[in-house]
Amino acid sequence: MKKNIIFFTSILSVGFLLSACEDGTSSETNTKTEELATAENKIKELEQKINEIENTQGNESLLADINKIHEEEISMYTTLAKEMVKNLNKEEMEELGKLSWHYQLTANKEPTPKNGVIEVDADNIEIELTSRQLNEPVFPLDIHNKGTISDGFEKHITNVEPKPSETSGRDGTVVSSIYHVFSDMESGNTITVTITDELKQRLELETTTITIKRK
Repeated sequence: MKKNIIFFTSILSVGFLLSACEDGTSSETNTKTEELATAENKIKELEQKINEIENTQGNESLLADINKIHEEEISMYTTLAKEMVKNLNKEEMEELGKLSWHYQLTANKEPTPKNGVIEVDADNIEIELTSRQLNEPVFPLDIHNKGTISDGFEKHITNVEPKPSETSGRDGTVVSSIYHVFSDMESGNTITVTITDELKQRLELETTTITIKRK
């Protein structure tokens, strides 16, 4: 929960900066600054309440109290977020929406480095592309949905060589994944995965060709 608090606050700060740039007067910017400061102070108070409850032993209503505070936090973030995005243009909304989505490409749980080369010391290699969104969207859904990659994330792997032993997928509410499994890989073998330029940018890579080398 504390990680969510930090992450949500960071997102709202970015939203504030974008909306402040769009505002035409310093008075409007000052008003938004005051709104953000007030919300952050309230959030800190809620964090303190959570700490107090979590440190209380034998409290039968512990879970209910934490859930209630958590609901207050989400409501506050959502209300503030709506104010922050009123003056954003289409491009800024898309950039803000991207903060709600995270993509990762791994080989046996090893993240892909910027140069796209992964070395794996295992006979069986599992390549996984994962799409993850926030459990509870902070921004209005139209902005949240603008942040997803186009046409379905699974389509952004355009080629895999050699042919995988098995391909499967998992479609969840928050996390979705596609898996390419290679069995009995010999030392020196190489797997090449080609991705789209859009996915390359979302993964912050330097190349669209991912090379997995069997040590």
